[in-house]
Amino acid sequence: MRSLLIAVLVLAATAPASRAEMPADARAVVDRYVAAAGGRAAFDTLRTVRVHARVRALGLEGATTTYIERPGRRASYTRLGPFDIPEGVADSAGWRADPSGKINPLDGQDLEDARASTWFEGLMWLTPGEGGGRVQVAGTDRDSAGAYTILEITPPIGKPRRYWFNRATGLIDRESMKHDQQTIRGRMWDYRSVGGRLVAFQ
Repeated sequence: MRSLLIAVLVLAATAPASRAEMPADARAVVDRYVAAAGGRAAFDTLRTVRVHARVRALGLEGATTTYIERPGRRASYTRLGPFDIPEGVADSAGWRADPSGKINPLDGQDLEDARASTWFEGLMWLTPGEGGGRVQVAGTDRDSAGAYTILEITPPIGKPRRYWFNRATGLIDRESMKHDQQTIRGRMWDYRSVGGRLVAFQ
């Protein structure tokens, strides 16, 4: 897994759009999250996001910087051990550089995954109309740390992800997503206020 150190830059308001219908039980969870994390204005004025992260994978350590611009642009640069991995998405197109520095266009599943990541990292599911996606309650969970309502959030293109919303705080404590035959799970904690909203720094 990776520990995230996140900085968010709020620049300008997004244009209003018509809101799609969301089931009432899911809407209550989303509204509670928005209120707990800073209020509707803190999300509606979000235009760009910059993320700095430490990365550990395959026995290597490194760092990554990602820039997201709503609704569908993303660029990242990752250094993992001796490897440099730049990649980007511009709406319906994407690319990634190989170790030699050659730029290769993304297609098929790789492009879908990149576009979905751009959508999620831009928090498009919190925009009017859920950014063209779908949000629904997928169940509940409970452990020694608390009780949760699980939302399944599906982007317009790509695979859905699940988020565990803490019933006590209203914030997201966990996430999961499918990648090939694996399920990737993550935890979120150390929430701090950035740009008027709470962001998980770990």
